[in-house]
Amino acid sequence: MQPRDAAEEGTSPTRTTALVWSIRAATRPWLSRRRWPVEPVAQVQIKLEWYGTRAGVAWETGTTVREYADVLAPQLAENEALHVLVELVEQAQYGWRPLAAHELRSLQAAGERVWAQLRRRLRRKPDIRSV
Repeated sequence: MQPRDAAEEGTSPTRTTALVWSIRAATRPWLSRRRWPVEPVAQVQIKLEWYGTRAGVAWETGTTVREYADVLAPQLAENEALHVLVELVEQAQYGWRPLAAHELRSLQAAGERVWAQLRRRLRRKPDIRSV
């Protein structure tokens, strides 16, 4: 029988910890899920950037929400939800009052329509025959 120190010599705490976290991340997908901000306007703006970047349109530094929406619009089949989203985000950021409850509901509904369109675009697979 080996002494305890000799047996533990082969595994360092950092390697063991990394292995444990790798196993946890692989078996528990909620550990690696993205956490969105609680505040609805910030959440919508961050989701717009995240889904837009995944669709291939990166948000350049210094670009306003409206400028980014103009670049992102060709990626969407229906742009009305994107325009509603931009108007309400700008009103929340630059207006003198917080959004009312019905405006927050409109913002979230417009956001969901935009995310659905961007997710649909991500799921499309390129047609190999046309290449």
